[in-house]
Amino acid sequence: EHQRILQSVTDRTVTAVRNQGGLLPAEVAGKGVLVTGWNGTFDNIGTLAARLAERGARTTALPTGQPSDAVIAQAVAAAASHDLVVVQTNQALADPAARQLRLVRALAATGKPVVLVAVRDPYELAHLTEVPAQLATFSTVPAAMAALAKVITGEVSPRGRLPVAVPAAGSPSTVLYPYGHGLSW
Repeated sequence: EHQRILQSVTDRTVTAVRNQGGLLPAEVAGKGVLVTGWNGTFDNIGTLAARLAERGARTTALPTGQPSDAVIAQAVAAAASHDLVVVQTNQALADPAARQLRLVRALAATGKPVVLVAVRDPYELAHLTEVPAQLATFSTVPAAMAALAKVITGEVSPRGRLPVAVPAAGSPSTVLYPYGHGLSW
């Protein structure tokens, strides 16, 4: 019963920040989906890949952590054989080498549809505006990854709202996404 309640609450927390071009919700059944990016204690990359596979996707889980140039190249090569890329970041702005940001930019440059998911703070979303589909989960626990899979596929509409204002990159006094911002479909 506790797990059911946890999932019910968590299903309402995913925040859709940007959906330019209507990429989301995405039909994943029968499609190749690369799930990559920062991976935490709860194996958020593997968990999301498994939840998308339950919905008919052919998934590849490629955790990158703070990726090296070789790992970024590996992710870009993997993206070539997939129909959709879901890349997760965690406090990407704290890394002086900007490795997670470089990973996301390299994946966006492939021309494949990319969904960016900030799994902790949403601030890095303002630095990656070249990615048209952006979500925030604020957590990496399995329930958050299950909710994320439901939002990506349209099984549930995103209902989360930003708990902070997100300033534009390079202009802290300009608000890009205001407090309470959130999209739905």
